Amino acid sequence: MNHNRHNAQAMIKSGKESLQQNEKVVGLRRLAAIVASSSDAIVAKDLNGVVTDWNPAAEKIFGYTAAEIIGTSITRIIPPDRQAEEEFILGRIRRGEMVASFETLRQTKDGRQIHVSVRVSPIKDEAGQIVGASKIARDITGQKRHEQELARLNRLYAALSRVNHAIIRLQTRDELFQEIARILVDHAGFSMAWVGWHNPDTRRMLPVAICGDRQHYLDGLEIYTDERPQGLGPTGRAFRSGQAFVCNNSAQNLIMAPWREKLLRCGFNASAAFPIRLKNEVCGVLTVYAKEPEFFQQREIALIEEAAEDLSFALGNLADREERRHAEIIAESERRFSATMIESMPGIIYFYDEQGRFLRWNRNFETVSGYSGAEIARMHPLDFFTPADRELLQARIGEVFARGDSFVEAPFRTKDGRTVPYFFTGRRIEFNGQPCLVGMGVDITARKQAEQELRRAQAS
Repeated sequence: MNHNRHNAQAMIKSGKESLQQNEKVVGLRRLAAIVASSSDAIVAKDLNGVVTDWNPAAEKIFGYTAAEIIGTSITRIIPPDRQAEEEFILGRIRRGEMVASFETLRQTKDGRQIHVSVRVSPIKDEAGQIVGASKIARDITGQKRHEQELARLNRLYAALSRVNHAIIRLQTRDELFQEIARILVDHAGFSMAWVGWHNPDTRRMLPVAICGDRQHYLDGLEIYTDERPQGLGPTGRAFRSGQAFVCNNSAQNLIMAPWREKLLRCGFNASAAFPIRLKNEVCGVLTVYAKEPEFFQQREIALIEEAAEDLSFALGNLADREERRHAEIIAESERRFSATMIESMPGIIYFYDEQGRFLRWNRNFETVSGYSGAEIARMHPLDFFTPADRELLQARIGEVFARGDSFVEAPFRTKDGRTVPYFFTGRRIEFNGQPCLVGMGVDITARKQAEQELRRAQAS
């Protein structure tokens, strides 16, 4: 009787152990399937950094097959200037610590550097001893590219606003040129910017404003506007054609041969030139440079073209004012110039006092808002925003009068109730002895759409 009971217990124990073993095998197979099908690189390595496991996603992301890299050091995919990261990570793992997600660069088999998000955890054996590390790496190169593009567009929008403020504020050609070049370098992120003015006698393009030329690229440089080799670059072509001309790769584009060595020595891998007109005649060129090849894409080009067109319009008005100076007093001349500028600027322009009374605005303000001039004259600036946005706008207006300038993104509400995303900038000025705010609003619908595309890409 006892013997039978003992046999039964032994059989039950053996069955349980067999079931546990089967569950363990099933669990391991399921884990292996998850690792194999993951879109993230999953890599195992020992405490010396030698790769022990390498899933298919790692092969796809880094270019090495499992046969090529298992048994070799993980440092093969770490750029030379980031080798210290591996020692830091292994030190944390040996102490039993997890390395939380961080962003870094890794190197593929073909030498490319890619942005990755990495998380590392210790691997323990059945006795609980740390024997290695498990690394999960996600390729975020595309996400970083989108983020960089958005950041670049934001800088360009802000720079365009500064350009337009300079056009309103400055009253001589040389001051205007120099300020535009400075804004494009200091705020738009270009490596160098210069304005060339055409000498019709020599057909040379002479620099009249320069910013960012720290390595003296323009010293002794000869750029012409005719068909000689020194006239076939972006600046000469933009002058002759009256259209923007872009070179996105200084090292490979044949037209850059006369200046290639000097360009590359200065780190200028891309450049773009934009014609400047005086009374519909091309008289100068605005040329900008970037360190990154393929920097100038459609949106960047469109924004700089807008700045060049605004500059051309300003030059026409400056010239007109000079011609009128002998017939009008300075005050009347300035009033007409300001009125013409305000009416002709892109976006919406407005001017109001500290009590919120509108003193002046451009016709585009009426067109965009849907209100007549008589209606706007009776309104307060906050009337163009929803109640939910007014507190933020009131705070930014207060910053302008307290600190001198401010900016904000907010939905602009039209008369028919529609809202349009706008980027507003404001600057405090003195008018008739009292502080006033002169502001500008730019439609940023295209930028918002780009942000939505980025969010969708990140969510996918």
